[in-house]
Amino acid sequence: NCRTQSTCKTGKACISNNCVTCPQVPNPFRKTEGAVGVPFSYTLRVTGVTLAPGTTWRLTSAPTWAKVKKISDTMAEIYGTPTAPGTIGFTAEFGAGGCKWTQTVTATIHPKLESLIKTTLAGKNGLKLAVVNTTIKGGKGPYRCALFNGAGVGNVPLGVTQDPADTTGCTLKGVPSSNNRPGMYGFLMVVQDAFSQQVRIPVVYKVGQCDPKRIAITPPIDPLPIKKAGSAYSFEVTIKDLDVTALCGYSFGVTLTLGPLGSDNQLRCSSSKPVCVECNSTNQVCVTNPGKCPAVTVAKQKILVRKHTPIQPKGLAFQTLSPQYVYSNNKTITCHWNVLETP
Repeated sequence: NCRTQSTCKTGKACISNNCVTCPQVPNPFRKTEGAVGVPFSYTLRVTGVTLAPGTTWRLTSAPTWAKVKKISDTMAEIYGTPTAPGTIGFTAEFGAGGCKWTQTVTATIHPKLESLIKTTLAGKNGLKLAVVNTTIKGGKGPYRCALFNGAGVGNVPLGVTQDPADTTGCTLKGVPSSNNRPGMYGFLMVVQDAFSQQVRIPVVYKVGQCDPKRIAITPPIDPLPIKKAGSAYSFEVTIKDLDVTALCGYSFGVTLTLGPLGSDNQLRCSSSKPVCVECNSTNQVCVTNPGKCPAVTVAKQKILVRKHTPIQPKGLAFQTLSPQYVYSNNKTITCHWNVLETP
């Protein structure tokens, strides 16, 4: 009689409270999949026998990243994080008393999902986001796409949507409408594979042109600016053709749409006199000699993003700068641009 496997010696196992000759234990063909960098797990189950407590499990053939842990007397989990792609065989030794059996599984490990977009992807009607060996590589299909859900997503221009005819969400449809401010629009799309691996694809649309006769931005915003995440950078906006002398009016209203950087410790502005244009003012007046109403045809504003904590510490993110200047009989000048911050 026996109650645990330790009672039974070479050639015997404790089954139904008796030490019996090692029975046959099925080792069925098992196949599974995984991906590089994605936690792997597979549960081995022994069937066909009722065993007393005290069984053991160990790996006799497996890559160095793999380990095994006992779940129950007839179950064990092979686990770890794959470090290289390929077809891998795992062999586990299952022991009970004086008996040992082999349990095996074969796994196909897919390459890590990666983006092939080195800078940005130019937007267009019918743009495909998940094209293997063109926009992405590795992973395993089916691939699905969505707008990034987090700080730094950027701005999708009005008129551009995900094509509802593509149930994966990986096709963009439409062209920017005239309701957008002119400029450079950038936004992040996420491609996800069957193992929930994700990569971010920065998509850029050029929408019209910021009127060069009325506004100039230095450095240029076309192509869309790319900056190191967390670094300081600045743009000087020159507002032209003000023609406010006849009205003697130097009041500016400026709406500066920001996101996600916009707090005082992340952003500041400076402006040239006689006209002041501040980051957060709706009616900023500044003239060097109000009594004489000096002729003013140009004003300048410098928008400085200070050194900051990266918007997304481990990934791409967009900062938004979208000023609208209002002056002299409600004249307006607008321009929009996004800045791509890269790790």
